[in-house]
Amino acid sequence: MRIYPGAGTLGARIEDVDLARNPSDEHLAKILAALGEYGVLCFPGQSVDTERFAEVGRLFGDLAVNIANQFHEPGFPEVMILSNRVVDGYPIGPMTAEQKAIKPPVSQPIFRTHPITGRTVLYCNPGYAVRIDGLEEPDSEDVLAYLFAHQTRDEFLHAHSWSVGDILIWDNIGTIHRAIADYAPDEHRYMRRVQVQAAKAGP
Repeated sequence: MRIYPGAGTLGARIEDVDLARNPSDEHLAKILAALGEYGVLCFPGQSVDTERFAEVGRLFGDLAVNIANQFHEPGFPEVMILSNRVVDGYPIGPMTAEQKAIKPPVSQPIFRTHPITGRTVLYCNPGYAVRIDGLEEPDSEDVLAYLFAHQTRDEFLHAHSWSVGDILIWDNIGTIHRAIADYAPDEHRYMRRVQVQAAKAGP
């Protein structure tokens, strides 16, 4: 197994690992440590079916079933299908009463201890955070704007150019992510995704 860090703050490429088979405990520990260190890992040239893809996810923790997405692989409700017919994300702008009832606001700590690295990480992103507890609205907006601008500085960005056979793992605790619609409606885009709960910790 070889790990090649990217040129920026985030991202690494891991080669000489066949995810069609379970990695050794030693290799899995190194992969988990690399995920904490680099935030985004790419395993190129992989060939796994849907059942094995779900098993790869389970190497890192329990799979989370996303019941809000109607596009699931038949027989595997925890594996979501993304295509150019659906936008994966949450509504931007005011939420309806029904949306708030399904996903009510939850108070979260702004800083957390990363379960793999033990480092303190900023756990606040523009896709979810709307208000800082204990601050007046104008002050809350100013602080959130500062935090969001800090997170999206060029030196903290990693963009992935997909190739057939890539398996990408990213850390939703220490990073934020966004899909970019850089393909035309007639261009084929088909991928599988699983969401894994943070059940594994570092050494």
